Amino acid sequence: MPGRQTFFAWVYTTTQGKERNGSGGSPPGTFCSIERGKAGKAKEKIEFEQTGAYNRRKKSHMLTLHHVTKTYGKGHLQVDALRDVELQVNTGEFVAVIGPSGSGKTTLMNILGCLDDPTQGEYLLDGVPVGRLSGREKAVLRNREIGFVFQSFNLVSSLTAQENVELPLVFRGMEGEKRRELSRLALEQVGLSRRAHHRPWELSGGQQQRVAIARAIAAHPPLILADEPTGNLDPPSGRQVMELLRRMNQNGHTIVLITHDAQVAAMAGRRLRMEEGQLQEQN
Repeated sequence: MPGRQTFFAWVYTTTQGKERNGSGGSPPGTFCSIERGKAGKAKEKIEFEQTGAYNRRKKSHMLTLHHVTKTYGKGHLQVDALRDVELQVNTGEFVAVIGPSGSGKTTLMNILGCLDDPTQGEYLLDGVPVGRLSGREKAVLRNREIGFVFQSFNLVSSLTAQENVELPLVFRGMEGEKRRELSRLALEQVGLSRRAHHRPWELSGGQQQRVAIARAIAAHPPLILADEPTGNLDPPSGRQVMELLRRMNQNGHTIVLITHDAQVAAMAGRRLRMEEGQLQEQN
């Protein structure tokens, strides 16, 4: 069963039109390498032109899961990480999924992030049936629709805060001046304008997570997926991060957050509980 690290990338890089998931390519959960000093150009980048299978549409339901099951293993060693999950998240909602380790939360987030496919069932993201897309089309959809926030921040230590925020914009092929402006505005939104040229090791844990949130929102994705965003933070920093996510939600972002912390989950507008691969509403 894949570990949490498989959720650590917001894109799969592509080479010659094929998704790189092996055979010498970058595995899921890795960043494209960036050539410093070359106007932020990536050695590899996804082309973000519209495809026939995906036209940007705004639906009242940001995401929908119909009878989703995810099974790992074969024969008598099969394990159902998700079992007949039904989920509908409306545009503009702030939803927390709470549950213990091993309950299926990370598998759920991998599927919501278009990083894994259900064994059975259907996933619709903004009205698009994800299972019918090619790997390349999923990468396009993922980069346009989703911003990711991780427990371990996943900042590139050799890049400044602003350069880290620019990464998803680099993958979009965005020009340098526009990219820098959007990253500057994102850092301003999270209150870190004065730390734009600091590297991660010069920032506190709370500041690093705020940089990660700025990176997630820089391209204005409608959906933010947050995987234990307060897990490595002290309580005051964790509250600041949750207040920031709540403000992002008020600004129009749909947010789905997974956590094991009931106090963190209580700050969301809607709470779901994951137990043994099954999802239930929680009051």
